[in-house]
Amino acid sequence: MTEPATPRRCARCRRELSGAGSCHHCRRATSAATLAAVTGSRPAANGSSPGSSSTPPPPASSLPSSSSMPMPMPATTPSPSAHDGERDLFAWPEDRPRRSTRSRRTATPNVGGFASPPDADPPPFAEVGERASASGASRSRALTVTGLTKVYGEGSLAVTAVEDVTFALAHGEVTLIMGPSGSGKTTLLLMLGAMLRPTSGSVVIGGTEVTAAPERRLPRLRAAKLGFVFQDFNLLGALTAQENVELACNLAGVRGRDAAARASELLERVDLGHRTQSRPAQLSGGEKQRVALARALANDPPLLLADEPTANLDSAHGREIAELVRRLADEDGRTSLIVTHDDRLRPYADRVLWLEDGHVHSEEDR
Repeated sequence: MTEPATPRRCARCRRELSGAGSCHHCRRATSAATLAAVTGSRPAANGSSPGSSSTPPPPASSLPSSSSMPMPMPATTPSPSAHDGERDLFAWPEDRPRRSTRSRRTATPNVGGFASPPDADPPPFAEVGERASASGASRSRALTVTGLTKVYGEGSLAVTAVEDVTFALAHGEVTLIMGPSGSGKTTLLLMLGAMLRPTSGSVVIGGTEVTAAPERRLPRLRAAKLGFVFQDFNLLGALTAQENVELACNLAGVRGRDAAARASELLERVDLGHRTQSRPAQLSGGEKQRVALARALANDPPLLLADEPTANLDSAHGREIAELVRRLADEDGRTSLIVTHDDRLRPYADRVLWLEDGHVHSEEDR
């Protein structure tokens, strides 16, 4: 028994071929698509061109080849938008409006929440948190403290460590803050050094109100305006005296050879030029404190804050530190504020503030 012959099908549309010729359906579809591409019209639903449904398709030899067939182009170029200021995304590059290369500034809120003018330059660091002073004399002071108060806790558990402290220091002045233990000396020093926020009051250092500056600005402010000397020296034991001071110069923005030269100069100034390569373990207590003092001067601060700088020293070394602080004040006009219990420092100070129970009770002039 013979098997039925498999019908021939069009390789393109898979329709069964009726004869030996080509597929009539594909020929008609090709003819209609070609005519639509050339004339810009849409082919009819039955596969023929509009208005010529009864016209037989042209022979295959009359169809244009794909290489010579023109590409369809839009009849007209889209016109620019009628609205001023809007960009026409369909316009050619030469027709699109050019973008201005001039930088634009937008209004940004300042620390207080008020918007700054769009074209105003950002304020320099010295003006952050700064308030205008009523008198020129207060602007020329190195330090102005007004109504400074610090309260820990709330309600019945509140403890007032410092209350309504007010004083001012001139440039080149050495002032001692003395008083019994627990009188609030360390708390006051921390607030003056921008390391503790007061409950109320203001601290102005060289025209900059520290208490009004935002938290993110305080490290930069301390690095620019303050030098710290601690009771326990706080030197890095793995570094030499030169490297301890040089590290402080790096933190102040001085690096490389300039930092090394600055560190050598400061150590020479505190009479330690011969001990630059000694480590803290090889230095005496007085020499360690002099290295710490040189480190505090690395950023050339206008205000030097010292917390019990002679407490761990004998009388001879304590006298050396006091004479050095006095010399720095006289030669550089550098203001120094020293918290101490040491009565031996009185002859080297311009003024003594007595702090007790959080209040300044008396003031002794030199």
